[in-house]
Amino acid sequence: MSTKSSLAHGPHFHLYSETFDDAHVYLALEGVQFKASERDVEVAIPLAIWEAIRRHTPVDLSFVDKTDEDIRRLVESETEERTRVFAEAEEDKRKVLRLFGASIYGQPDEPREIQFANGLAYYTRLRARHSKLKQDIEDMRRP
Repeated sequence: MSTKSSLAHGPHFHLYSETFDDAHVYLALEGVQFKASERDVEVAIPLAIWEAIRRHTPVDLSFVDKTDEDIRRLVESETEERTRVFAEAEEDKRKVLRLFGASIYGQPDEPREIQFANGLAYYTRLRARHSKLKQDIEDMRRP
């Protein structure tokens, strides 16, 4: 099973992200000039490929401006909803429902307090990552 998620692709390039790596995008190029040394890599990107990929930005900064209260309300709402849906589901559907949100909240049949704490920690870290990314982008734009 591939962990690549295509952002843009064409006959001689593939711009993609990896499912478990939210800090990078990857660009695979075929048939282009490059120079590599121990310290750097230089790649000649054809303008047609550059035009195709420059419009595709996977940068999500949606949590930069979220307050602690915004995050608390989101986590509270999602925790309540997933707990309710799981409780009302038939046993055969619960197997699938265990997968949704498990990486953020844990299992839907765990106590709400645990799910809430997990969700709060996750979204607080996400806001910090988005804030750092925004700062990094701003720093690169400075002359």
